[in-house]
Amino acid sequence: MRPEPGVLGLFREPNEAAAAVRALLAATGEIKGAWATGIVYGKADVVAAPDGVTYLSAVDHVGGVSFAADLALGRWLAIDSG
Repeated sequence: MRPEPGVLGLFREPNEAAAAVRALLAATGEIKGAWATGIVYGKADVVAAPDGVTYLSAVDHVGGVSFAADLALGRWLAIDSG
């Protein structure tokens, strides 16, 4: 495997980079597990969404009617592709 340029080039495998990014970003929030309606999410909390992707909370909020609705409102940022 050819090394990638930039910071991700420090990792041997893409999954290593994803795990490192999740750990770094979650350092200020909490890893909440699977997303759910009605849960209080703080900025920088990390969830596994129904689409299999890991997301970082962009703002403090309460999980709405659906993950898709919260995503459309800009409440979540994808941090890996699942």
